Amino acid sequence: MPAALILVLALLPIPLSAQAKPPIRALTAFVRIDAAHYESQIRDAVTLLRDAKHAYEQHEYEVQTIRITTQPFPEILKGLDDQQATQLLQSLNALATRESFIPNIGPATAAEADQLAHILSAGPR
Repeated sequence: MPAALILVLALLPIPLSAQAKPPIRALTAFVRIDAAHYESQIRDAVTLLRDAKHAYEQHEYEVQTIRITTQPFPEILKGLDDQQATQLLQSLNALATRESFIPNIGPATAAEADQLAHILSAGPR
């Protein structure tokens, strides 16, 4: 085969169907939760994310993770005492483990980070 023909063939675009589809790093739902109803709010969002993941996978995309992002945790914990805050965050952590999603409860100041580390020190995530 002449070198010029090889060069021309090399420059032809690869059909889209032959190209690898990029993985989807995360499907994320943004949910404003409240302490009284967070489990049902999270479960509804997880159901939606799993349905979306399935739809993408039907089109041959790899979805690496599903995530739930809430309002910053100080807003979630507003009005709760330390015991209630600890219980809620540990329960949210356990729910994330059971339902296989990555939780994101927002940024924290240094003092809030210390509180959060103390609260979640017993949990797996």
